[in-house]
Amino acid sequence: MTDPVLEHLHRSLRRRDVFAKAGDRWGDPRAKLLAGEKWTVAEPTVLTALGLESEPAGHLAVLASALHAAYVQVAAGLPGNTALEVVGGKLKLAKLGKAEEPKLMPPFRQGQRHSAEG
Repeated sequence: MTDPVLEHLHRSLRRRDVFAKAGDRWGDPRAKLLAGEKWTVAEPTVLTALGLESEPAGHLAVLASALHAAYVQVAAGLPGNTALEVVGGKLKLAKLGKAEEPKLMPPFRQGQRHSAEG
């Protein structure tokens, strides 16, 4: 039987509700961010390397515009998509059919059998 406390701890670690101090996988990623004087010194180099301006408004506007255009494109294609329907305000997708086997799969299987036998 698993311990409910450990299950809750693991779930919280995955959701980033709690952190393991100085942990690489479960540590707080914000703890490694530069702050104060260290950030002030590094900021111009970081922004140049990323191709960003110090004021994010322009960059965010470009991203917001691209997101809006993608949303409009997806919304425009919904009425003609027979693989989905809107039920109770939620999208319901049809199940995918079985995919055809790639042409290279039978020769691959043959090679696997020979290498397992040899």
